[in-house]
Amino acid sequence: MKLLKILFYVAVVLIIFPAQGFSQQNQTIYFMDLPQSRFLNPAFQNECKFYFGFPGISSTYVGINNNSVGLNDIVFHGTGEYADSLITFLHPSYNVDDFLAKLKPVNNFSPEVHVTEFSMGFWSGDSYISFDISDKAVGHLSFPDDLLVLALKGNDSFVNDQVDLKDLALNVQYYREFGIGFSKIFSDKLTLGIKGKLLFGMADISLKNNALSVAIDKNDLYSHTILADISLNTSYPLTITHDSSGNISDIEPQYPEPVSFFLNTGNPGFGVDIGAQFEISDRFSVSASVIDIGLIRWTKDVTNLTSKGEFKFEGLDISSQFNVNDTRELGDVAQALGDSLLDTFKPVDTYNPYTTYLPIKVYLGAVFHLNDHVHLGLLSKTTIQNGRIWESGTASANFRVGRFLTTSFSYSLINSTYNNIGVGLGFRAGPFQLYFLTDRIVYEFSKYDFPNAGTVILPADLSSLNLRFGLNLMFGCKPKNPHDLPLIR
Repeated sequence: MKLLKILFYVAVVLIIFPAQGFSQQNQTIYFMDLPQSRFLNPAFQNECKFYFGFPGISSTYVGINNNSVGLNDIVFHGTGEYADSLITFLHPSYNVDDFLAKLKPVNNFSPEVHVTEFSMGFWSGDSYISFDISDKAVGHLSFPDDLLVLALKGNDSFVNDQVDLKDLALNVQYYREFGIGFSKIFSDKLTLGIKGKLLFGMADISLKNNALSVAIDKNDLYSHTILADISLNTSYPLTITHDSSGNISDIEPQYPEPVSFFLNTGNPGFGVDIGAQFEISDRFSVSASVIDIGLIRWTKDVTNLTSKGEFKFEGLDISSQFNVNDTRELGDVAQALGDSLLDTFKPVDTYNPYTTYLPIKVYLGAVFHLNDHVHLGLLSKTTIQNGRIWESGTASANFRVGRFLTTSFSYSLINSTYNNIGVGLGFRAGPFQLYFLTDRIVYEFSKYDFPNAGTVILPADLSSLNLRFGLNLMFGCKPKNPHDLPLIR
């Protein structure tokens, strides 16, 4: 069953390249003198009369985060006779319990990519106006560790017990955003900003898990009672085949015509960002913002697969699908598992529009100005997604050297990790401003020798990683005096 195979591969990719489902932009950028800092707070204003993001490379963001295992826990060099070979945690020579011990009770993974195709901003009196067009792709996978214990070690650990899988979640979404921002100085201390966003969804996979559990029969370890109330919503061209009994026998994704796909306006949505900054004194200022209050209504190429009730899952030990001595290809394993799940859950297909909501981010910032060139910042970030809340924080020291260099050094607490040292650099030469920043400097790498790809050097630990870079054209950057500069960057 190819759709489930695709979802299986998506899950594998998200595990191998861990990421962050609780969508995260660089927190270091919040304090920097860059036009893109208003992505996190629409009240922020740029000192220049006009800026224009270089088309296609104005701002590119890649975020990869996870709270669990990393790439070096998935693929690594073996020991003994396998010392010269790359193996995975499924290899017969490896104790899979060591891998399972690294999992969290609930494991979160997600990738995120933002590409800004068009961006500009300018002053009009005491107001700052901006426009942006961006493509955004975000993914999120959450699963309890019991799911992999059941898959890799079988049923023995759960005899006469129930495996609760309510924390299983999967969302993958790609959409385009058109934004118009407006920021106004209301007094010498208060600036307010708002950004309205028109959204168009391109593709979506959303798993709605109201209830999912597996009970193991103590008299028959190969018999499971599954209680399910789940639905998988998709917005993408699919062909569904039914057997003579009316049950789904196959799901085949189609390949849409590229131009119509990328110019799709059939899944409309909207969003809004609001923000404020307030100068308490000449040396101390605070700010706050709420980002991505919005939704997308999926109406084009929609398929709903729903399974609700009690099901008997017999004749298949799930762990055998992942047996370390199994010589089948990954695609064969995914196909067998997908077919078994399809036969068990017998989903019903409907074609009703549905709605997804953007993850909401709340930022609270404070800056202490040592002088006109050195600022110390603190930032709290709260992310709200699918009824769950994640917290992170950043402290930074920000320096401005003349008009040609802006720097920031940050320390962040993200995903319960404490080794996130970040840096931001912005260089200006004439009208050109080139910038690069990350919330975590990667300093440890591993070398992998793949038979068909040669030697590849990759970060060994990707518990938290995000990058943003771009090129701006800046004009009219001559403030009357240093205190005219935005206070919170």
